[in-house]
Amino acid sequence: MMMIKKYKKTQLLLSMLLITMIQLVKAQDVQFSQYYNLIQYQNPAFVGTSFGWRANLHSRIQWPGLDAKYITNVASVDYNLSRYNSGIGMMVISDDQGSALKTYKGIAQYAYQAELSSNTILRAGLSAGLVRRQLNNANLYYPEQFNGAGFDNQNNAPSLSKNYLDLTGGLLLYTSKFWMGLSGSHLNKPNQSLTGGSEIIPVKFDLLTGIKINLKTSQNMRYLSHNDDDIWALYPTVLYKWQGKSDQIDLGMYSIYNVFKLGLWYRGIPVKNYETSSFNNESIIALIGIKIQNVSVNYSYDFGVSKLAPYSRGAHELNLTFLFPETKNKKQAYKTLPCPDFYGF
Repeated sequence: MMMIKKYKKTQLLLSMLLITMIQLVKAQDVQFSQYYNLIQYQNPAFVGTSFGWRANLHSRIQWPGLDAKYITNVASVDYNLSRYNSGIGMMVISDDQGSALKTYKGIAQYAYQAELSSNTILRAGLSAGLVRRQLNNANLYYPEQFNGAGFDNQNNAPSLSKNYLDLTGGLLLYTSKFWMGLSGSHLNKPNQSLTGGSEIIPVKFDLLTGIKINLKTSQNMRYLSHNDDDIWALYPTVLYKWQGKSDQIDLGMYSIYNVFKLGLWYRGIPVKNYETSSFNNESIIALIGIKIQNVSVNYSYDFGVSKLAPYSRGAHELNLTFLFPETKNKKQAYKTLPCPDFYGF
């Protein structure tokens, strides 16, 4: 009996901890650790920044140790229309929150670029998404179902759904060694309420920047690469996000050597004063990737450092990127974006 009471107490405390954290975060968006491997989701100005066609398959499993785990899958494709200084793309997203709340998004994207100088490019992008949000009440338990020993499976409440339009815009400025992008999501502030009330999604801003530091450029080692790009470089990057009263920083470093990629970065704002119940440290993230001909495979894991870490078991992400490059003549005319990716091969 004591073991049962202790178990129920632990479950109750964990549930309260989870609910508190969700209320504090107040984020409406999926947060990807491998944002450079799904960069067109982060900012539509990145659409069409590869040589020709680029396709992505991406999956994230967050908090696998909890029943309320989040599972997000993404399929995307984009293309560089170099003749028109443009890029186009499409994206399909499925987000499953604890098997009860599900969100599906179909997104169309467009970007246009202008050459400010021989080494400086400015791009502007826009995304328009049709979103369907639905709640399956059959997978939920309510207080009135508790019978003293457990929950009765007699929830006859109807499922709820909501459709709405979601708009995102972004800008990107880059040279051969530096880039900076700013994007705003939910620019039309859609109402996502499932009950007919008001649940406005606040605009979320993302400021992304980084530099490329070449460590080795050798004429004698070009046989290791398919082109004349540097084969060893470091990429310090910063991503600052804010939405409503919440904000967060991703700070870290990537390294690419030939066909291998390593990354390590931190998520959180440890120097900011929050309320005592808030979480200002979230995770340490490690990534490993490899390029095999025109395909790159990347895996990352979020090592949690918040109070939820012992129960949540972090987060896993797996990315497959397929690139179908244009002809050599078109590639020579294209100015490569110096982000930490394999898109330049």
